[in-house]
Amino acid sequence: MLSRTASSLYWLGRYVERADFLARLVEATVRLDVLSPRPAGQAAWASALAVTETEAAFAAEGTDIEFRELVSVP
Repeated sequence: MLSRTASSLYWLGRYVERADFLARLVEATVRLDVLSPRPAGQAAWASALAVTETEAAFAAEGTDIEFRELVSVP
């Protein structure tokens, strides 16, 4: 029972770590895109997709790389 609890806590920590990384990445990309004097636009979001290795999956969707497309909640 104790090892199962420890395993569950370990994986919970991993998932929280991953979510924190993605939240920081989205925040940094928004700042780069919105707050800079020359917004990066699609290039900023394309680099964020490249970092997370999800550009192929996003390209399969067939939508444009825009902020509202990337962070929309179904």
